[in-house]
Amino acid sequence: MKPLFLNLRTGWFDRSMYGSNLVFAKDIAVSFIQGRYRVNADSNKMNISEFWFDAEFKTGKKEVLTKVLVNQRFLRLKKVVVKLLRFLLLYFPKDKLYIKASGSGFHVYFFLKDCDKETWELFIHHILYRVRIPNTKHVSELTFGLDIDSILSSERKISEIGSWNKVKKDFKHEVNYLNFNTWVSVDKFFELVSYPFCSSSESVQYPLQYECCNMSEKLLREAKKAKSIGTRESSNSLLLTKPSRVLEFKGNIQKNDSAYQLQKHCSCYWNILRNPDSQWYARNFLVKWLIYSMQLEKAEILELINKYNAWSDYEPRITAFYVEKHFKEGTNESKVKRPPKKETLIKYGLCKNKSKRCVYGKLYK
Repeated sequence: MKPLFLNLRTGWFDRSMYGSNLVFAKDIAVSFIQGRYRVNADSNKMNISEFWFDAEFKTGKKEVLTKVLVNQRFLRLKKVVVKLLRFLLLYFPKDKLYIKASGSGFHVYFFLKDCDKETWELFIHHILYRVRIPNTKHVSELTFGLDIDSILSSERKISEIGSWNKVKKDFKHEVNYLNFNTWVSVDKFFELVSYPFCSSSESVQYPLQYECCNMSEKLLREAKKAKSIGTRESSNSLLLTKPSRVLEFKGNIQKNDSAYQLQKHCSCYWNILRNPDSQWYARNFLVKWLIYSMQLEKAEILELINKYNAWSDYEPRITAFYVEKHFKEGTNESKVKRPPKKETLIKYGLCKNKSKRCVYGKLYK
């Protein structure tokens, strides 16, 4: 597997991670998987931010993807990526826009200098507004678009070129073929007539390195103007995460049950458990709270989740796999050994209590 770095003297160094931004296979416990945290301006001295777009198709139901099925849908998915690229190419050089074929979808991404968090948020919302591509989250029919929830999560871990889909094939059973993430140049992408599957690590294509783009003053002016006149306001509901819906639990909860403590003082973590559409980051926050505040063991956490969750995609085996990572030293999930801060919950729209005093400010025994 080829090392691939951003053109910085520090490589992937990230102060917020106290070391490298890369996530290695040994930290995930599945061979050949390699990823990293998205580059965040708050965590590097050069104020470099990464813009990352996940183009995919979703049906709203479980299905096992085959190469034949992916190719049948390829041209419709390509139209989504072409629409995004044509907009980005108005502002950024094509040799600094990167495309990764992830196995069934495409990742389009680039790195921007002198882009702080506020500018990143301004740009990302403006780009999504201008391209007007559907959100693939929470759909009920076949939809070709962007995973906008993930795009808006600037701290997300992402797979890197050279990683593979073994977890999706052998563990989640979402595909029936092995595929390695591979780089596709912008010119090559426009020429594609079928999906560029990559079945071996030797066939993976890499760019020489990642190059940063300079700030686009034209895009900055347009985004600021759009914000000032409120052109994006009516479309925000289409871009952001689907409003939380919490299903009522109709059974009786005893006072000695952990679920009673979970909802006794504040409902935010209980809502995560009872929201059918809870996102991956919200579920991670829930597990950290159960471990470091309620001090539950792994078996107790799994029992609680199994009994009370309302997640539409709940799979006990997969849930156990990810909970286990919080208890295993060396994984990314176990690096931060404390419950989430209130500010973090508010940032992700999981807590509406904006008062100075938080009822979750103390630990429960």
